[in-house]
Amino acid sequence: MDITSIEYELKAWAPSEDRLTQLLSEFKKEGIEKFQEDVYFDTEQKDLFKHGVFIRIRNGKLAEIKYNPNKSDSSHLDCEETRFELPFTLSGISALRVFLEQLGISDKGIINQDDSLSVLKSFGLYTFVTISKKRTVYTKPGVEFCIDFVEDLGRFIEIESVNQELSNSYQKWANNEGIKPIPVGYVELYLRQHDFPTYLTGRYILDEDRKQP
Repeated sequence: MDITSIEYELKAWAPSEDRLTQLLSEFKKEGIEKFQEDVYFDTEQKDLFKHGVFIRIRNGKLAEIKYNPNKSDSSHLDCEETRFELPFTLSGISALRVFLEQLGISDKGIINQDDSLSVLKSFGLYTFVTISKKRTVYTKPGVEFCIDFVEDLGRFIEIESVNQELSNSYQKWANNEGIKPIPVGYVELYLRQHDFPTYLTGRYILDEDRKQP
């Protein structure tokens, strides 16, 4: 089944262990630490990244499109998220085609519907960035507090809420607790280290980098 939803997410560098323990005191740990590998795809010209569009496959089992249609919003807090079970269904391919055509990207004919990489390649999408991380999840009603250890980048927290009201509430909570959100994602942080020129072409960049001549 293909599902579209709104995601409200606050990302920040993880505080010290003692501080993190304090912040998590009201949350319940869910399960054990899990490994996630997110493979992001883009055109050779990085057209998706420039528009702030992220298409990824998680652990080889789920494809996702993440995009905020409000182009004036550079906060990296809200986005529409569409998930596709793999292999792609005919309706999933149709939805992907409609979305990409809005960006001027069309397919060259899909040869093998059951091969997810082949489907993406038919749209001219190739492996762009791979983000590997270990995630531990803590919850409260309507909220997930995630601790991510991201390979090559460090440790982060993500606070994911189910609606705008809760998101606003936790933004205020984070501010009161001295947590400063990062207005970029892991892909931008990776590119900032490994491909700075491409990073600067993206929709989301850090304020200190916007000030560079």
